[in-house]
Amino acid sequence: MTDPRVSVLLVTDDHERVVERALTSIESQVLDEAVEVVVADDHSGDRTPAVVAAWSERVELEVRVLGGEVRLGAPLNRHRGIAACRGRYVAVLEGHDEWSSADELRLQVRLLDEHPELSMAAVRTGAPAPAGGSHVELTRADLLAAGERALGPAVYRAELLERLDPAVFETADHRRLVDEAMAEHGNVGVLLPPGARTGVPTRHDHAAQDGAPSGRRRGVVVIDDHFPTKGTGFRIAEYDWMLRHGVVSEVMTTAQPLEPLVAEYALLHPETSRQISAYDPRRLAGFECASVMFLNNAARFLADLERNELPFVLTLYPGGGLNLGEPVTERKLRRVLASPQLQHVITTQPLVTELVRTTGGGAVPVTEVLGVTVNPSYLTPGPGLRTDYFGSGKEHLDVCFVAHRYTADGSDKGWPVFLQSLSLLRETGVPVRGHVVGGFGRADVGAEFADLDLTFAPVLSTPQLREFYLGMDVIVSPTAPGRLAPGSFDGFPTGSCVEAALCGVALVATDPMDQNRLYTDGQDIHMPRADATDVVQRVLAMLGEPDGVRRVGQAGLRTTRRAYGVDAQLSSRRAVIEATRAAVADRRDRAPAPAREPLVSILVPTYNGERFIRAALRSALTQSHRTIEVLVGDDGSTDSTPEILASVAASDPRVRVIRHETNVGALENPRRLLAEARGEYVKYLMHDDVLATDCVRVLVRGMQSSPEVAMAFSHRALIDQDGRRVAGHEFPKLQDRPMILDARKLGSHVLRTCTNVIGEPTTVLFRRDDVRPEDLWMVDGRTVDVLNDVQLWLGLLAVGSAWYTPETLSRFRWHPGQNSHNPRYVGRAERDWSRLVDWGARNGFLREDGEEHRAQARALLTAANRVAQLVDTPDYGAALEAVHLSIARLTELATTSPPDPTRQLTERAHARPVLDRFTQELDVWTRVHPFALAFPALEEAEVAATVQALREIRQAQVAERLLIAVRSDQVERATLLVERALAQGPDVDLELVPTDGPPATLLRGPWLAVVRRGARWHQDHAQATWTVEPTRRSVAERSSVLS
Repeated sequence: MTDPRVSVLLVTDDHERVVERALTSIESQVLDEAVEVVVADDHSGDRTPAVVAAWSERVELEVRVLGGEVRLGAPLNRHRGIAACRGRYVAVLEGHDEWSSADELRLQVRLLDEHPELSMAAVRTGAPAPAGGSHVELTRADLLAAGERALGPAVYRAELLERLDPAVFETADHRRLVDEAMAEHGNVGVLLPPGARTGVPTRHDHAAQDGAPSGRRRGVVVIDDHFPTKGTGFRIAEYDWMLRHGVVSEVMTTAQPLEPLVAEYALLHPETSRQISAYDPRRLAGFECASVMFLNNAARFLADLERNELPFVLTLYPGGGLNLGEPVTERKLRRVLASPQLQHVITTQPLVTELVRTTGGGAVPVTEVLGVTVNPSYLTPGPGLRTDYFGSGKEHLDVCFVAHRYTADGSDKGWPVFLQSLSLLRETGVPVRGHVVGGFGRADVGAEFADLDLTFAPVLSTPQLREFYLGMDVIVSPTAPGRLAPGSFDGFPTGSCVEAALCGVALVATDPMDQNRLYTDGQDIHMPRADATDVVQRVLAMLGEPDGVRRVGQAGLRTTRRAYGVDAQLSSRRAVIEATRAAVADRRDRAPAPAREPLVSILVPTYNGERFIRAALRSALTQSHRTIEVLVGDDGSTDSTPEILASVAASDPRVRVIRHETNVGALENPRRLLAEARGEYVKYLMHDDVLATDCVRVLVRGMQSSPEVAMAFSHRALIDQDGRRVAGHEFPKLQDRPMILDARKLGSHVLRTCTNVIGEPTTVLFRRDDVRPEDLWMVDGRTVDVLNDVQLWLGLLAVGSAWYTPETLSRFRWHPGQNSHNPRYVGRAERDWSRLVDWGARNGFLREDGEEHRAQARALLTAANRVAQLVDTPDYGAALEAVHLSIARLTELATTSPPDPTRQLTERAHARPVLDRFTQELDVWTRVHPFALAFPALEEAEVAATVQALREIRQAQVAERLLIAVRSDQVERATLLVERALAQGPDVDLELVPTDGPPATLLRGPWLAVVRRGARWHQDHAQATWTVEPTRRSVAERSSVLS
């Protein structure tokens, strides 16, 4: 087969919504020769592969699809696609790109044919055609000056692509870097006009924001995670009003699936439905400012807002991650309030207002708008002006409960209190009916409430909910804080209560956080405790006065209309957004300096590193994140390292060399570097490792993705001493896409498996403020000799979660000069594992039942293997100590007495109680005894513990017969106590043996004594001892001591 002259590469990754347009534009190209189409799909999880397959079967083009079982990431996916192309020219489109005219590809190919000095041909959107020519030429300097990639779909000379350093395809910014590298081989020809339209918006995109805008920013965008879902009435009320009045121009949302949600929304709000689009961070740069609601959303979108330098207003409602007193909440809030893009905060509760002012130190303006936005239809004359209440002509008291379900028992919203209240009301003779709207159903009603008169409805739209409320007398909202999460709380009153009040429903609502500033208890609301008796007393108080329900309901209607009217709620919010927008526009007109990248300290400890230090420093200094300082700690090198460092430092002012004339050691050198670091973030780089060009930039973005993240790390590759990847070796990838990993689960996995799945020091980025130099490599006041990186990772995971990317961003070098080839050094690693497991269990890791047992057993197995490996050498001592440490801790775990918290494991392991217990364990578990004999004091607790011990002995098959000796005159009492203990189950065959002599002389031959700690009756007679203590652990846990 003859190779085609032109290959078209389409790079796809979950492009189901837009890929059809890209394919159509390929098919429409008019070319005088055959082309091949290569589709490189990065394991799309949507219908992209199906759309491509259907298209390829329909068109008369040569189409090859490159699939795969795992995600490669955008850089590697593009690289393999280019490698698969056979054409002399390679045209590359993203799945969301398209050529906007049928002859663009032909013009690009012709440009390269006519100008062999050009390395590539591209199109640029919106630029004017130069006088007297069809194209302009850009040099590499022009591309560097442009910064962000300004070119549309491009056609490359394949022979030049093959010459590029593969490293340029290994970064997230690979498109720009490839273009710059191509420009080293020849200028870039840019056709003008027409241009390709990149970043095709979804069909819901607002017309004013079609595509990535050029020139002046315009409009305000709302960014949300739930809108336009039907159950978010307050969001719908606010955003629809803001869109209709031109306050905001578009709402971007991550809600899925979006099309049916928009279709449902359009039935009630057709005017604004076309101003809703799927969230696309690439388009944020086209807006003047943004509006965000809830703390979690602000934290989630913060990195995109800052990257696009988009100022925003934050509305802080209770919920949505705002949990009072919770460390994660405080961390998120501090991070968001410290953002240079945050312009104003709108609070809705006094508690939140005080929290923002205290946490932010007054740096960000705060406007308090008490309450929540409601649909303006509630505020039209008439809906709540009613007289049809119980006691005024109605036969039944209709009481409603309206809430979303967030917890299993619904206690955060007061579901149990509501049911108890209805039951008590019915007992007083009130003809009460209950009505439930939201996430609760008949299955959530316990048997004791099965005969209540209850009706259930799902989440309702605003018109449906308004119609529902017009038939209700009372709404009960007994919310309770701290149930959903520590520090969680609801606003007062809830949005459901506000909408009910606007329909004339009498409010019975709790205010546990003392947030009320609008209502008067007993007049326009009743505010009981979250207690059914108190709730019922308030309802009965209304029923006890003539027209009492109507009086409270109508008074609440008047207060709520005044407090939640358009002027009080929407106009106040509008004023904040428009004032912010005007201030932002004024600042932009004065051309402020761009936001500064955070400073990252790259710390390079070295000793005699002449062979590899140049490559390490080169990888640091060529990072795409330019705001760095490189601190090199030279630990008294005796080779040519000092001269190399002096040369590099002289050529780049970002390099600072700290030389120790006397060698301070491999652990102290990194400590001293950390003490000197001035960056917000810190990245260690071992002198024999190298970083990918985009390493720091990607990890910084990972850290900025959420304030709760305490460390960011990536997949890494193993290279040999010559810098080549080690054949056949691949570090496992923890996930197939970037994501935040749960700190406790990740740390527990590391300890349970005794495996450093995170990586070496070069792999991780962390905040300088989260690590003190004096705490580095330390556990319980003693140095961690070998697994010092694991100690640092666990310390960071105790602070917050981890962000991970499967992109390979660092290379760990394996060579003969490393400590990992030193048997004495390696032997000490197992000792570190036993200590780290012990520390981890005391600091929030290994929380599941038996996890610490499994972790110490794994540490013991690892240490035993190392002893076997080193036993014929003089270097097995540390590994042998590791065996002892793990056995000691497992022995402790077999008892119920907690260890002395002031003593570390290395001390406790040699203490007499642990050694005695270990001896006893070996004594018992290495034999099978004919008899197990107990002689307990006839106290209920001791007999119960003795019977439980005998159960475990039988289960473990340590003894054949189980005997309990008792005094002849106490048989009746002993029988009663033993039967009580056996009733706790499971049953076991026991024999009571009466005796008037010493029980130790009852048996001949070897036997096992079952005794309470401290007892002496068995001494000099029993072959082994099983000690009884209260609340003994299970036999499974005891078995793990020797497993």
